[in-house]
Amino acid sequence: MDAHVEERNAATNYGQATKLPVVTGNRSSEAFLRFAPTGIAGTVQAAKLRVYVAEDPSNNGPAVYGATSSWTESAVTWATRPSRASAPSANTGAIAAGTWVEYDVRPLVTGNGNVTFALVGDSSDAAGFASREYADPAKKAQLEVTFAGQ
Repeated sequence: MDAHVEERNAATNYGQATKLPVVTGNRSSEAFLRFAPTGIAGTVQAAKLRVYVAEDPSNNGPAVYGATSSWTESAVTWATRPSRASAPSANTGAIAAGTWVEYDVRPLVTGNGNVTFALVGDSSDAAGFASREYADPAKKAQLEVTFAGQ
């Protein structure tokens, strides 16, 4: 599940958008991605969030935070967006369009169950990530988890 929200359109839902823009400043926009990992039978040793940069390369890509999971793709808006539930887990420097970005989210993934990530810009630069509705489904966000006993 994924969606983005925009401050200037605080009551609008963008749950079916094909891209997830992350912007700061006068057009602030944040993106949310929720996964429900299952089958984790040991201690999580590594967890990576992979997102595809569909447009808008950035000199300073967004940070990723843990967020509350009480939201739905079809209803979330800026006014109802999930609260951040952690300090930034990872951040990126420059990112190019047409590439994958990997975030270390190990501190945020502890086992089976819902986990929400918030992509939040920390500069005036923008980036646009592929959503699950993106034209190429192979480019949707991925969560890769490695655990003890695999």
